Parts: sequence; structure tokens; C-alpha cells
Amino acid sequence: MNPLPFSTETSNLKPCLNGGINMEPIKYTINLEGVVTRAEFHERICASLPCPHYYGKNLDAFYDLLTGHGEPWEITFSNTTALEQELPRYFGALKELCAEAQEEKGNLVIIFE
Repeated sequence: MNPLPFSTETSNLKPCLNGGINMEPIKYTINLEGVVTRAEFHERICASLPCPHYYGKNLDAFYDLLTGHGEPWEITFSNTTALEQELPRYFGALKELCAEAQEEKGNLVIIFE
């Protein structure tokens, strides 16, 4: 039993040729099928990513979540058509926010399918 209140799993750590450690990204897939509201979007985010209990369920909070972790992440959003059709401005803002977070973070990859 692990007495620590967090995981000490290191399976995503790979040795580098220079003797350092190369971390493989933690991969998340967020299925947005049927999501047509902002509330539903953030419910899927919290169901798929390690959201803190105080997650604000808005795009500012999502940006903080994306840029506030230390591990490399690869996030794939699948089945985005319904959200894009129902909330085109929100979806556009989401894609812009994700591009900014990737630029800031460096170890973050976000894919829209």
C-alpha cells in the first residue's frame, strides 16, 4: 500500500541517451460526442482530465489546467462536430486558447479530430 496521497507511478519515464530522463506524454482522449453546451463541455473535461476540486468550469480555468501541470500531456478531442455547430464562437475560442497553451507550455500537444 502506498502511504503517499499521490501516485508514485513512473511508467512514463524513459531513459535518454544522455543519461537524463525523457518523459513520454500522458495521453488523454476527450470524446465530445453529443456535447452542445458549455456546461457539458466542462463536465467532460472534469471526467477526462485531473481537474482540481476548485475547477471553475470556464475557459480561463481550462487554460490554467492546461498550463499548470508539470508532466507532458497529449490531449485529443474527438467528435467535436456538435459542439462546433452549436457553439461556433465558443469552439473557436477553445481552439485559440489551446494553441496559446501549447505555445506557452512546450510539453503540451492538443489535437482536434
